[in-house]
Amino acid sequence: MDLTIDQLQQRLRDMHARIGFEGRFALTIDQMPQPKCYITHWVKPGEWAFEKCKAVGVGSIDDCLDALEHYVADYRPQAAQAQTAA
Repeated sequence: MDLTIDQLQQRLRDMHARIGFEGRFALTIDQMPQPKCYITHWVKPGEWAFEKCKAVGVGSIDDCLDALEHYVADYRPQAAQAQTAA
């Protein structure tokens, strides 16, 4: 799938909205020796805590977006995780 940067950003914003804007997604593109995409989700579990990083996907842009779709579909917000653990 060919996406413009604006379209890619919109897809990421849409998926971020689906998880309640919790944390932030980072999409990295490594250009050497072959283009490869990495996508991670960074969440700060508390006001004074360090961010935690979760690897979401690696491969082509399409691979990363597919992995992110699955991640978002299964994602449980931090507040819900804390209530379930209590």
